[in-house]
Amino acid sequence: MSKSVKFIIAGVLFLLMPMFASAGKDSWNFAKEEFTKNGKNNDKAKRLKATTALAEAIYPDAEVEAVRLLAEQIKSEVERSKGGSAEERVDVDTINACVQGLRGLTAEKSIKPLVDNAGKSGSPWRQRFYLIQAMGGINKPETISFLVATVDDKTEKLRIAAVDALAELGAKEGIAAACALLNEDIGWEVKIAALEYLKKVKAEESIEPLIKALGGKNIEGRVKADILGILRDVTGVNRGQLASSWAEWWEKKKKGEDVGNATDDGKTVSVSYYGIEVVSSRIIFILDISGSMTGAATWKEEEKKPEEKQPKVIFTDAKGKPAPQDVVDAIDYKKKEVDTRPVKIRMDAAKRELINTIYNLDPNVWFTMIFYSSGVMLWKDSMVQATAENKKAAIEAIDKQQPMGGTNTYDSLETAYKFADSGGGDKKMIQIDKKGNYAEQKGGIDTIFLVSDGIPNQGKIPVAVDIIKQTGKIHKIRRIKINTVAIGQPDPAHPEWKPDPDFLSKLAETTGGVFVDKSR
Repeated sequence: MSKSVKFIIAGVLFLLMPMFASAGKDSWNFAKEEFTKNGKNNDKAKRLKATTALAEAIYPDAEVEAVRLLAEQIKSEVERSKGGSAEERVDVDTINACVQGLRGLTAEKSIKPLVDNAGKSGSPWRQRFYLIQAMGGINKPETISFLVATVDDKTEKLRIAAVDALAELGAKEGIAAACALLNEDIGWEVKIAALEYLKKVKAEESIEPLIKALGGKNIEGRVKADILGILRDVTGVNRGQLASSWAEWWEKKKKGEDVGNATDDGKTVSVSYYGIEVVSSRIIFILDISGSMTGAATWKEEEKKPEEKQPKVIFTDAKGKPAPQDVVDAIDYKKKEVDTRPVKIRMDAAKRELINTIYNLDPNVWFTMIFYSSGVMLWKDSMVQATAENKKAAIEAIDKQQPMGGTNTYDSLETAYKFADSGGGDKKMIQIDKKGNYAEQKGGIDTIFLVSDGIPNQGKIPVAVDIIKQTGKIHKIRRIKINTVAIGQPDPAHPEWKPDPDFLSKLAETTGGVFVDKSR
């Protein structure tokens, strides 16, 4: 392109700039007028439409005003949802429209008011949470500096939002602050969020802090497994040869010595459920016992290579001492009975798989079970340790289940979310307070295994897409991983009895879980 042509184009654009600016101003003023009329409308559809239009009409000269209006709108939405007391009560469609609008800010003059609003300690933490979330789309020195500082905020939920935003930006400035979280006495959700960030940035400077964290207090289950996974990713060291521990490996590495491979500083639990490795020590198993579980089934136990065989199961009491022999004998007898029983229906296969997993659980695992059909049935209203006595009781309870009713998936998940670790080993079920809040607690279960052979059709939220939306909303704060399994091969006598692999795979994906399809 010749210089003269470039000059002409530049001139035309210069002349058109006032026209573009005028169009932007007119669109903004029109959207703002509609927002003023309907932004607080009790009709959610009108409120969402007005907010979305305002967010989409933002242009550079309107950004400062947009920050004020959208920040106020987020606050209004949080307060509208009964004070925003818990994830399940907050309708995030309008909030997400605000967040998306804010993520498009470009003018330097608009970044400061956004940071100022997000940093107001007197504002509802949920309002600040979503403003921080918006910063995940704004890669500016001011936002990154604020996010790094917020990793150390006294409100744990804001720490989660900050490391999430840093991860989205791929900003390595937060590595030291994220690593420091691993050694603090804080909720596991914050540590998991920090590890998700460290996994994304994949930086060598995280190696030493991660190795040190392995020896820290309360580093177990999912947190430990994630640390080990990041170390393998960053270092390229394969899992568990007998050369040295990670700490020894690192010391040799720093001295330039021959390092070989490193062990995993103690194995995570070598148990699987439908082929999914069980690494957590705080688990809820959710089993579908709806009427379709009477559908015809076949059972083919997966062959294990010699090196994959399970180690001898250790049965203990709550103090770690060997369990009474009569209890061990009863467990072995029941397991053998189930293993040798013909598999005729889906429930037979599901029982056998769950019983095998419970049988092999490490004694340090805390767990409970939920059975659901049209309603939801808790096995225990608190988490219990995988002692011999509790394994025996769990296996007997599983074997008694009979298929009946519909498929109330969401209520079973909501029930699972209410479990938390109150600290000191007392695994209690959180009682919902007057505000309907169960998501404020520190600790709690970190993994759910959900098995289903049907499509959600009953309960508080009977539609699959709405369940995914609601679960994703809760997952932003409570990092509970949901592993899902679709079971139930086609039954010619009942073609309508089929699982929804698409729903189950999206549910797992939304929470960082694993999906296994056993329906084909």
